[in-house]
Amino acid sequence: MDRIQHLEKIQLNYILSKNRSGSTLLSNLLNTHPQVISISEENIYWKLKKDYGHYTSFTTAEYEQFLNDLFFLFKKPRNFSRYLFPSKKILLKKLTALNKDMDYESVCKYIYSQALTVNDNGQNIKQIINKEIHFSHLVEDILKNDSSVKIIYLTRNYPGNIYAVTKNKMAGKANYVYQAKKWDLEMSRLIEFLDHKEHVLHIKYRDLIKDTENTLKKIYAFLGLPYDPSYHQKYQGLKNKEVIHILEKNHELPPETLRLLSDRHKSTLSSINTQKVEEWKTQNVYSKKQLALIDYICKDTAEKLGYEYNDKKVSLSLTHRYYLFLAWLGDFVSRKYLLLPVQTKRFLRRINFFNVFNK
Repeated sequence: MDRIQHLEKIQLNYILSKNRSGSTLLSNLLNTHPQVISISEENIYWKLKKDYGHYTSFTTAEYEQFLNDLFFLFKKPRNFSRYLFPSKKILLKKLTALNKDMDYESVCKYIYSQALTVNDNGQNIKQIINKEIHFSHLVEDILKNDSSVKIIYLTRNYPGNIYAVTKNKMAGKANYVYQAKKWDLEMSRLIEFLDHKEHVLHIKYRDLIKDTENTLKKIYAFLGLPYDPSYHQKYQGLKNKEVIHILEKNHELPPETLRLLSDRHKSTLSSINTQKVEEWKTQNVYSKKQLALIDYICKDTAEKLGYEYNDKKVSLSLTHRYYLFLAWLGDFVSRKYLLLPVQTKRFLRRINFFNVFNK
């Protein structure tokens, strides 16, 4: 089988989640499977589909334009995940040498196959699993696009997620009301797809951390892949510095990339820490009044996802309502932005449109 035929047979699957819910950890664990490449927030296929989805072949000039758009979207120094591909020059050389008659999906799969992972994946790859934290609203489109797709929907209970997001300052506003509404908006979209058991598997962060082996068995059964505990046992025993050393040795990453990997994702590039599941409780991060408020915001979605909550009446102040509205507005804009043509995205970035949501 030649490389193009192999690419056509690879299945594109997904981990969908909210940030700070364990998706990077799960992606890294899946990367230890010899038949899997799991990549981090590099969803070329959907983010460039509007511009290139109709392409059945590419000229060299079209490959070059495609890569210019790709690197515009993904190569930002402040973002760790944007460093997970080789240089634009190397990718262009590889693509033009491989075949100019690849369709859009095959080109995306090939670039995915070049992603940097802890494991040195080879030609026996059967699945590419893209973990995304911005695609909760695309489940219906993903299901319609591919009748054989598998989606792992990873959720974390809302107090723990809100605490982790605000603690790491990784998602715009650190206000707990704002982040509670973000959790509610993103997680509520899962509910209507929970019955699609052939295509959608709901996994909880707590289970991944506290019962890793059985949770992975469940995931691999869902994906239709063989399971062996040795796939992840070695990874779980690695220290953060050892994982960074592997990446540095295998992929010759620049110092800035290594620093970002180490600083921003040290908790998900090392052995599993079960204490993080209840850290929000042990640290007493919320007052009773704050906890009652986030319960009020998240309770309907929490109940349907099987999470505990307290049902107490609260009164919303004008400040609370302001942050709820900002969360809704930011969510609405980001959903509309995601599938815009690249030229429109270039314009919005040039005028610093999204700064208004991060101040």
